Amino acid sequence: MITGCTKDEIQNKASTLNHPERRASEYLQILEGIKLNYVEWARTVRQTSPDILGDITNDDILEDSLKFEDFRKRFYEQDYQFVKWLLNFEGDTTSSNLFALSMNPYSSYIEDCNMPMNNSNAALQLLFNFLEGEYLQCYRRNRNEPSWYDRQYRIVKTFLQQHKTEDIGELRAAWRRLLEAGVN
Repeated sequence: MITGCTKDEIQNKASTLNHPERRASEYLQILEGIKLNYVEWARTVRQTSPDILGDITNDDILEDSLKFEDFRKRFYEQDYQFVKWLLNFEGDTTSSNLFALSMNPYSSYIEDCNMPMNNSNAALQLLFNFLEGEYLQCYRRNRNEPSWYDRQYRIVKTFLQQHKTEDIGELRAAWRRLLEAGVN
């Protein structure tokens, strides 16, 4: 559960920062909020195994669900500057806390997004999710291809060079066409 500053307090603090710092602060706040994605499976788990979530109550899940939906909506409402900001993480091997998907305790499959990632890999997963524009998921890499993330960055950058629009709706439509064509 995210506690501490209210939305107004965060906005007031962000207003004292210069423009790029303010944007980065907003982006990081949004990314922190979408980490509440455990709510997508928590209610089902709570019904079948009430003790599995420990001290997390139904009220906590409800409160986090409302926050998560707000942050997810804000994530998908970002503009082209967000794409450019995420691209800045390419090659950044710093241990990341940018993105993680909470793993359903009943799942036997562990994806990259369920484990700690470096900033570069997390930013690429976020780019994919943002461009897809629908719901948060982990894009599976080919584990037999060590340079998969590097190749995906090349695909994204080539895509953005070919589609020079900053209109997110147009970018998402073109991205979906690219995926439907089997490029990945």
